[in-house]
Parts: sequence; C-alpha cells; structure tokens
Amino acid sequence: MSEQETKRIAISGATLIDGSGSPPLAEAVVLVKGKRIEKVSATGVVEIPLGTEVIDARGKFLLPGLVDAHTHLFHEGFVPLSPKGSLLAYATVVTANNLRTALQAGIITLRAISDGYHADLAMRSAVRDHILFGPRIYAAGKVSA
Repeated sequence: MSEQETKRIAISGATLIDGSGSPPLAEAVVLVKGKRIEKVSATGVVEIPLGTEVIDARGKFLLPGLVDAHTHLFHEGFVPLSPKGSLLAYATVVTANNLRTALQAGIITLRAISDGYHADLAMRSAVRDHILFGPRIYAAGKVSA
C-alpha cells in the first residue's frame, strides 16, 4: 500500500454538520485513513492514534463535499473583451480558475454543461490524469445545433 492509502489525519475541534439532518456536533473529531473516514465522534470520546497528523479546526465548520449539478466552466460570454492571443488558451485559464473557485467553495463534484471549446471534457481529463487539481467532473460536452 502507498503512503497516501495509509496516511492518517485527525480533524479536531470543528463543528460538524454531517448532512443527515442530525444537529451539528460541536468539538468533533474526524479520523481519516487514506481516502476514507474511519470514525467521527466528539472530542475526548475517540483516541487519536500515535503518528496521526492532527489538524486543529477549532472555530471552523466541517461538512460533506457539495455537488453542483449545473455548471458552465467556460462560455465566450464570460469574456467581456477579446483577449490578446488565443481565445482557446484564455478559455483554458478561465476554466482552470473556475475549478479552483469551485473547490474553495466546497464543491467536490460538478456536472458541467455545454462548455465552449469542449472545456469541460478537457478539464475532466486533466483532473482525472492528475495534471490539474479540481473537483470530480461529469461533463456533457458542447451542445450541437
């Protein structure tokens, strides 16, 4: 197993909103091993194993990743003035920036619809191939008239 699959992280002290409808859990501890959540509990209830990286999240909120089911990563209408050089190159920069913004807003999965230059398809491949860091993308491609 790789280090990434076995690395342990504890997120400690945040208020957890788990999305189940249960009331928020103050001072939560979330134990993560690799890509999976192992355990969730209140501080003091679970023991954090030795060697675990601890992230102090006191004063913050923790919630499941969000899904945006209707996104346009790029459209020529996003560009108020024609850029110097290639519009396609500019579209790539705008699209990559929009993916970063989505992640910063907590969106870990999105459905991209009818993006110009097939930007959604290209970005889906770049994220899948670990060339670009971004949310999981379900891409529709560009609509044909």
